[in-house]
Amino acid sequence: MQRNAFESGKSAEFPPARRPRGALVGLWLLGLLLVWRIATVSLPASFATQAPSFALTLAPGDPAALTASAQQKLETFAEARAHTAAARQAEEIVVFARRAVAASPLDAEAFRILGAVSPPARAREFMRASLLRSTHQADALFWLMRDSFAAGQYAETGRLANILLSVQPQALPAVIPFLAQMAEKPEAMGEIDRLMASRPRWRDAFLNELPLAAHDARTPLRVMSPLKDAPVPPKAESLARYLKFLLEHRLYAFAYDVWRSFLSGQQLEKTGLLFNGDFAWPPSGLPFDWEIARGESTAIEILPHPDGGGRGALSIVYGAGRTTPHGASQLVRLAPGSYRLKGRYRGELIGRRGLRWQVSCIGAADVLGESEMALGVAREWKDFAFEFTTPSENCPLQQVTLGLAARSPSEWLVSGSLLYADLAIEPLKQPVAARDGEPARAK
Repeated sequence: MQRNAFESGKSAEFPPARRPRGALVGLWLLGLLLVWRIATVSLPASFATQAPSFALTLAPGDPAALTASAQQKLETFAEARAHTAAARQAEEIVVFARRAVAASPLDAEAFRILGAVSPPARAREFMRASLLRSTHQADALFWLMRDSFAAGQYAETGRLANILLSVQPQALPAVIPFLAQMAEKPEAMGEIDRLMASRPRWRDAFLNELPLAAHDARTPLRVMSPLKDAPVPPKAESLARYLKFLLEHRLYAFAYDVWRSFLSGQQLEKTGLLFNGDFAWPPSGLPFDWEIARGESTAIEILPHPDGGGRGALSIVYGAGRTTPHGASQLVRLAPGSYRLKGRYRGELIGRRGLRWQVSCIGAADVLGESEMALGVAREWKDFAFEFTTPSENCPLQQVTLGLAARSPSEWLVSGSLLYADLAIEPLKQPVAARDGEPARAK
């Protein structure tokens, strides 16, 4: 009986399979199609922005490459406007941009490029067409914003500025000059107020930079004042920058009035010659409030007053090691005359030199008056006071400062802690001007 291959232990041999000729042709055509696709679509797309000329040799109608070529020519066109070749170059830009539009009618960038090389009336149409296709066209937004401003269309200027700064916040330096001018034009102020009331994301950044952009030092106050009672008022940083600008320009009295205008009614009622002397409110860091400077190995903070009453106390605690300059300071505005600064402290401070309060004229090195150094142990509250006189000239503001009276590196080694509370400045009795022939008397 004949055995099969499995039974005989020999491997079976089969004839090789043959693929149909049509299948081979199909695979060959598919490979060609893939190569063509890579050469005319994928490869041009990868070179469209970096090497648009090369991309166009592979795909002459690629819209991205056409737009990129137009943009490249536009960048050199801006430098060649004064030359005779500018007209020819503008025509080349238009040709590339129009081909890009024909290939991709939704190409916002191509419309923007057409607007950049067109006369104003025609440019306006192209820029609007670009913006209709994409609100992220920052150059088109800026062009239309500037055009609206020149035409006195301030509502449209504000609308476009808001869109531009929403999609490209880094454009603020270019936009601020227009908004600052609007804030100073009576016919445009209302639009700025409306924008600020809507609290756009860029509002705080705008308010921070407005003092430097405005021509009138009163403009930031006019813009920020309506926002004082808003649900979200301007940040302390914006007011601090404004006050710093005023102080740097020696507008001292105005700076003080601006600061007071942003105080709450309760704060105004309790404002004395020294603000927040009982430390009832957390320091805002503004120049006419307490500014805290923390040194190495030194903790300075406002704590509740040990005796209660809604007051606070300034706490200074020294850690291990050498400290560095630290303390608290505040600008005050005192009329010429004599005053007394008083307060209380308790705690223990060990070192060669102690803490001391001083009063001086702003920008001057000379001290008008100073307290004795707080040094040693004061387990109970200890009163301190000192008198000083503000001159009638060259002293528009005064600075009250607390600091360690160290004069050498070894004197920065201190330990312990102190609490300061109930600080105040009070005027001393002033002499009443005498009539002719009569001696002066105290009032």
